[in-house]
Amino acid sequence: MSSITIRQGNQERAFPFEEGETLLSIFQRNGIYISAPCGGNGKCGKCYIFLLKNGIRRPVLSCQTKAEDGMIVLWDVNSPMKICDDFTLSTPGFAFDGSGVALAVDLGTTTVAAQLVNLSSGKGMDVLSESNVQKPFGADVITRTQYTMDHDDGLQILSERIRQQIFRLCHSLCQRNKIDSSVEIFVAGNTIMQHILCGISPRSIACAPFTPETFFDQDTSRDGFHYSPCISGYVGGDITAGILSTGLYKTKENCLLIDLGTNGEMALSKGGDIVCCSVASGPAFEGAGIRCGCASIAGAINHFTYENGKLSYTTIGDVNPIGICGSGIVELTALLLKLGFIDGSGYLQPPEDLPDTHGLRIEEDEDGNGIVFLTEDRKIFFTARDVRQIQLAKAAVGAGIRILLEEAGLTESDLDTIYLAGGFGTYIDVASAAEIGMFPSALTQKTKSVGNSSLAGIAMACSSSQARADLYSIPGKCRYIELSTDKRFNDYFTENMAFSEDDES
Repeated sequence: MSSITIRQGNQERAFPFEEGETLLSIFQRNGIYISAPCGGNGKCGKCYIFLLKNGIRRPVLSCQTKAEDGMIVLWDVNSPMKICDDFTLSTPGFAFDGSGVALAVDLGTTTVAAQLVNLSSGKGMDVLSESNVQKPFGADVITRTQYTMDHDDGLQILSERIRQQIFRLCHSLCQRNKIDSSVEIFVAGNTIMQHILCGISPRSIACAPFTPETFFDQDTSRDGFHYSPCISGYVGGDITAGILSTGLYKTKENCLLIDLGTNGEMALSKGGDIVCCSVASGPAFEGAGIRCGCASIAGAINHFTYENGKLSYTTIGDVNPIGICGSGIVELTALLLKLGFIDGSGYLQPPEDLPDTHGLRIEEDEDGNGIVFLTEDRKIFFTARDVRQIQLAKAAVGAGIRILLEEAGLTESDLDTIYLAGGFGTYIDVASAAEIGMFPSALTQKTKSVGNSSLAGIAMACSSSQARADLYSIPGKCRYIELSTDKRFNDYFTENMAFSEDDES
């Protein structure tokens, strides 16, 4: 059979392939990580690899390149991601009545965080976090669902990959903590991720009326896993666990929980009565969909400042920049707005339309828009299309918040606290997020970044019978709003696209 050679550093390995198979397919089939946010549809431009021929490296898109016998592919392992696996709030008090240890897992679309929990104290003993091994099959749940529908063995492949990853994390944690007894595993993830892990097709969630095959509403073990109950097809067990850990279900205040990641889920509690929704914010906040965007890995630009006529940045790990992660993208957009590079409509202006370029390297692209070069080698830049991706994402979040407030009969000033959860919600600069209109600027003083509320909640549920009972009662306290069929969403989404100060976000 024909084969290609994948070279990593000084190591080489041959991989056979079928006629007509793409390089991305070979990577996916053999469990080799490569970023492919669009799932191999040739749209994101992220799955670049290098071919080596006659000593010359040639970049190609792996999803668009057919394998040829004898082809040499150069592959560099991506750096570990900066993953949020802690929680900064004081958790609600429960009596911890278990014994031994269990594994609590936050199963994210992008990342997986696993924590060993002492069941008699409820305290986390140790934690391991990794990038989700399903990422080569798409950056979001929609592309992964499509993969399960387009391939006869797609569901089996994705299910087996994530199961093996969780079991491996469990084994590693037990080994380094000298745990030799069996460990139960408790998982909180979005509804589609939990379906895939369980080996249940998510097909029904992708089509109206978006009804899951199961809401995981029974506290039973499925093939070695306990699952957090889901509220709807797009508000999953991770949000239920987050509602538990933040105490939203029993608060007397008006609190909003926003978990921003590949998708955006929100829950608004009015004195314990909860209304929730999910917005298709897209993966822009996690670097996907942005031309030079990347995950929160070493070399990702995560912070921008502008002082004394100079734009500066920092990178994760203080190493040379390789791209811009979500927190950096939000800060950069806010800075360009303040400097007047981006106008209220979202137009990234070319240099001839600007009274002052403020010392930044800005040029006109082939479409007459501005393009800002951020590094001297011009390899990292920010485009008009990138601005549009941020507009779409922030408009969806702002529209969702507005509808939840209306449903609860509240105004912005009635909110006591906004909890920002998840990796992106934890690391963003709140003022910059308000500057671009993700939420009203008046609410910045009421906003708290709380970390991984999902992991905190599922850890509580596995170590306390009362917490677990509360967890399974939460979906019954929630009213879900399906925004895809709500006329207000399109209206508010359109209004919130603008960056202008009179934007009603």
